Amino acid sequence: IPPTLAPVRGDGIVAAMNPTFIALLALVVAAGCGKNEPEASPDAPLSDTQTQPSTVDKPIDNSIGMKLTLIPAGEFQMGSPDSDSEASVNEKPQHLVKITQPFYLGVYEVTQQQYEKVMGTRPWQGKLNVKEGPDYPARYVSHDDAVAFCRELSQQEGVEYRLPTEAEWEYAARGGLIGKHYPWGNDITYDDANGGNTVSGKDKWKYCAPVGSFRPNGYGLYDMAGNLWEWC
Repeated sequence: IPPTLAPVRGDGIVAAMNPTFIALLALVVAAGCGKNEPEASPDAPLSDTQTQPSTVDKPIDNSIGMKLTLIPAGEFQMGSPDSDSEASVNEKPQHLVKITQPFYLGVYEVTQQQYEKVMGTRPWQGKLNVKEGPDYPARYVSHDDAVAFCRELSQQEGVEYRLPTEAEWEYAARGGLIGKHYPWGNDITYDDANGGNTVSGKDKWKYCAPVGSFRPNGYGLYDMAGNLWEWC
């Protein structure tokens, strides 16, 4: 799989109470070397019912237990239209982006167990509002930590890992559905499928859930909108 490395920070939806708690996103292995660049001028947004092709390949497993699935090439309107009054300034202008090469993306956020296997450290240990366990996502991971994780894992496996670009992240997070705020619609009302968040009331989002506790999107990816912020 040809190597690329493109660490760029993008936005995810945070479920932790403190936005400084940054997680390491499920990492990507590029399936091609092409750059993903926006068109010079945007086309009209696709309708809400139009979807990108779904991935049909079975996820692959690497040496530390990460599952990665192939995200197909395609195009989408990145960002929010001017008509969206709830969108932030940094989500505009909406513009057409073509993902010219398919790429592998981790099905789950990188877990504490996986991070420790590669880096030999536990940056979340003893920190505020952290539950520890092999299936909880790695937290208190800086962007430099995330890039270092990619490089170390690349050396261990002989395959180049990198963070997804912001365009790849948003494309994958949409799960093939165009025109909605989230893959399931316009509201964060989806339920915890596996009981990962057992705290109620104002502390409901105090802790992260184990990876895979919520429903996946159309590409079979978990926690792309929720649980905690992710690096790209």
